[in-house]
Amino acid sequence: MADTARLRVLIADDYAPMATALERLVSLDCDVVGRLTDGSSLLVEAKRLQPDILLLDLHLPNVNSLSVCKEIRRMIPGTRVIILTGALNPNLRPSVLAAGASAFIDKAAPQDLLTAIADTQRS
Repeated sequence: MADTARLRVLIADDYAPMATALERLVSLDCDVVGRLTDGSSLLVEAKRLQPDILLLDLHLPNVNSLSVCKEIRRMIPGTRVIILTGALNPNLRPSVLAAGASAFIDKAAPQDLLTAIADTQRS
């Protein structure tokens, strides 16, 4: 990804150690433009920051993450939403993808996250 513009990533995760780990991981190839710990200002900040990618915790406090995903896709159509969870339930995949998420990834699988980001870079 070094020969192209860096993607702008907004991270929304309420667990500070995970948010820090995500920031360190994605900052290798992307610019982290913000980090939020709850959903109360997520839509406002996403609209203000216009990220290329939103890394969104499935169980973020104060919001329904699937509703946020739909709204982000409506408000900022170019933003890719990658929904992350610490307890991946494959039965949720259809509803997550139906909400407009580009990917549904287990937080314990960082390579899957990097692959999803790389796929965004190529599209």
